[in-house]
Amino acid sequence: MLRLALIGCNNSGEQMGRVAPRLKNARFTAVVDRDLQIALSTAQLLGAEISVDSFDRLLNEHRTEFDGVVLQAGRLGEAGLLRIHSWKPRAGTIQQSRHADVPGIGLLLQRVVREIDLTIWLFGRRPNLVYAVGIRDPESRSNEYDYLQLHLGFAGGGMAVIDTTKTLPIGDGYFSLSVIGSSGAAYVDDHHNMQLLFGGGHPSALNTGESDLAALSQLQEFIHATEQNREPAITGADGMRAIEIGQAAATALATSEAVLLTGEF
Repeated sequence: MLRLALIGCNNSGEQMGRVAPRLKNARFTAVVDRDLQIALSTAQLLGAEISVDSFDRLLNEHRTEFDGVVLQAGRLGEAGLLRIHSWKPRAGTIQQSRHADVPGIGLLLQRVVREIDLTIWLFGRRPNLVYAVGIRDPESRSNEYDYLQLHLGFAGGGMAVIDTTKTLPIGDGYFSLSVIGSSGAAYVDDHHNMQLLFGGGHPSALNTGESDLAALSQLQEFIHATEQNREPAITGADGMRAIEIGQAAATALATSEAVLLTGEF
């Protein structure tokens, strides 16, 4: 069971109270807000035992009572710089090649569409400038890129850099994300998707396969939306927006020029 700490309530306690019971294998154990009364009332809604008025106090007094934090929208301020590394082992390319191609997007670009979608979500809008560079293995017969780096520019000067490769040795991939906002920063990586285990005897590590959990959560959200007769949290428009950026990146790769996106989407 993953224990979560909610950092900053932003007057969304009621919404979090509705979301919390739908979480699988996770629960809120702590709430932090500068207004201690709001933290306390939100903790009661979430069923959390801990309510404090600062993140420092949470770390100093309760660091062993939560496993991860949820940053409420706006806590980092306006996103300014995002960097994502998404490196995958070569063995995965065989399975990927069986997938249906998205017109105008190569196989490696298809692998990074998820990261593009995440970038759009963090910035709250699509980029207006797309540039991409790639490297091919000179000994490979394939025309696909083995390494790809995307530069996405946003109105106001924000920038995201996403790099991906499919040439890691057989085994675990690697993912990391760092974001710098106008009022804060955050960093996360997957640590090879390993969870440490100790139950007497020798300690060991378990590969938890987070990708399976992601697929499960997406399907569960679709089921809930259908049952409640509402739009799912992620819509087809979100997917099309990420594909549009992928197609622009493919054009940038082919022309060695940045692609300027205009209009709304």
